[in-house]
Amino acid sequence: MRRLNQVYTQAYNRRHGRVGPVLQGRFKGIVVEKGLYLLEVSRYIVLNPVRAGMTTSVRAWAWSSYRATAGFVSPPAWLQVAAVLQLFGSSVPEAQQAYRKFVADKKGKDSPWGQVRGQIFLGDDAFLDRMERLLQERRLGNVPRCQSHPARLDKPTILEGVGRVYGLSVGDILARRHAEAYPMAAWLLRRKANLPLGEVAELFGVSISRISHIQRGIEGRQPSARELEVMALCNVKQ
Repeated sequence: MRRLNQVYTQAYNRRHGRVGPVLQGRFKGIVVEKGLYLLEVSRYIVLNPVRAGMTTSVRAWAWSSYRATAGFVSPPAWLQVAAVLQLFGSSVPEAQQAYRKFVADKKGKDSPWGQVRGQIFLGDDAFLDRMERLLQERRLGNVPRCQSHPARLDKPTILEGVGRVYGLSVGDILARRHAEAYPMAAWLLRRKANLPLGEVAELFGVSISRISHIQRGIEGRQPSARELEVMALCNVKQ
């Protein structure tokens, strides 16, 4: 990918007397769970030209995998359509017909990328846990912590989730304007995001000992109904 993004771009620019990038943005690979997540990604990608107004029909666009996957043209040798078609039926004609209907349904208009966790993983909680276990079995160098722990929630997700349950803004939570919401957020940032004690304490403008006291307090009593709702939203048990 480095050669494609850099070396090819340099050669292309020299050949055509131009400057600047040829390909937009840096390469990014997403690990996608098979099943519903793979289906949504496959539909979203082939509908991109339609959403962008570059064509009025997904079938009319020659530069995606849609026509080959749907059976309108023969796939080139390098294009593997079986991985998608096997999710739609046992026979190729049946699968192609179901795939066409799925794409035509256009219910997948929203981008699936908002559900990506750990920067590079797209799947349900069980899938994320499985990926994290696999990563822990290997020695990883120069890999960001969020990518090696995909099952962990990040700070914005936790704060926004607590805010939705309590009807508060993130600013209200950080300013400790709700006696139950801010301790819950602090506990989750430690428990689910695994942030250091000092970082959580600094975020809320309190002492490290205060955050430790909050952790012990929440884990030593019966949670309230709202706290249980937040725990369920963040997929965490007391």
